[in-house]
Amino acid sequence: MKKLVFALTMTLSTAFIATSVMADPGPYDTSHCTDTNGGVFTACEANNNVDIFNAINKVFTDRGLASPGFTDNEGTDSLQYTGANEFWQEIADGDSSEFAFISITASNVNQLGVFPAGGSAAASTFFTLSFTGDLFTGNGSMANPYPGFINPLAGSNFGFSLKSDPAVGPDMIWASEVAQNSDGIDHMLTFQLQDLAKQSVYIKVDYNNDGDLTNDGDNVIEVVLDEDTFLLAWEDKPQNTFDSDYNDAIFLVTRLEPTVVPEPMSMVLFGGGLAGLAATRKRKIS
Repeated sequence: MKKLVFALTMTLSTAFIATSVMADPGPYDTSHCTDTNGGVFTACEANNNVDIFNAINKVFTDRGLASPGFTDNEGTDSLQYTGANEFWQEIADGDSSEFAFISITASNVNQLGVFPAGGSAAASTFFTLSFTGDLFTGNGSMANPYPGFINPLAGSNFGFSLKSDPAVGPDMIWASEVAQNSDGIDHMLTFQLQDLAKQSVYIKVDYNNDGDLTNDGDNVIEVVLDEDTFLLAWEDKPQNTFDSDYNDAIFLVTRLEPTVVPEPMSMVLFGGGLAGLAATRKRKIS
């Protein structure tokens, strides 16, 4: 069974079931817009209509569900997943996992990637589809599907990564494993969206990862979300220049769960960062 990865240009991501109660590793930038709601780190707001709270509201209303009614990022603290989320695994129920890239608000060109646990984020497999600007990539309908990709690391523990290409200067790679980030800062926030369970989204899959969704083999498929759906929200610049809004690239993932990878002696970890989306069932749309 094929494993699918979807990337959508919108500031949004789906939820996963957690297997650990270990704390989100952090650390976050000292200018992070914190509050006292359970000690959760709240992202700052860019006030550009694609903040994290806008993205979460939109993913619900695009499914025909009532909006959660969030009016600021602080309101989303109740959905933020604060367990360990540096590495992920598929849920072993026979269904495949998918990723969707739903929004972006960045001057940099951003690409999602995955790397195996114990490997380097710099050697990630990156998905060729990339986006820049302030926009949502679709609404997940059959007429306006999210762009998507095939997961090359099905059946193994992996991390997510984000490759960010600025207009000037070298590419930067940020990982879900904080130790691999050059500034030592956590660049990915995770939100669990269990109330999207049983909702359908449509995704246009870039099966050959060539960045072109017009090929005959790139089909629109229906993905039925489950309660293990997460939204991954990224900050794409280094600590000395970023704005702590974590809306530079947002992804929806399902049928995945965070996992804890053993520390040495058995292996040395290098980390990674990615957003994914999985489904309980799929069918090709003619």
